[in-house]
Amino acid sequence: MNTKDMNYAAFLLANNRKLEGCYPDGRRFWFVFADDEGINPLAEKYYMNTGLIKPQDFVNSQKILKNLIRNFQPV
Repeated sequence: MNTKDMNYAAFLLANNRKLEGCYPDGRRFWFVFADDEGINPLAEKYYMNTGLIKPQDFVNSQKILKNLIRNFQPV
């Protein structure tokens, strides 16, 4: 599952979904998550604004994603 939405990616990461990597697309980045049956229910919770996570987990996940972008090295 891929997304360009950094907040959604942080939400997935805070919910222990496996981030497989990221790659640039112009000025934005795609975040790539492992496909599993837990992704679809989380997507519904995120977009329906019913998902619950600890605020600090969300902030830490955002920091991880921002660091990935800052330190990105093309292969």
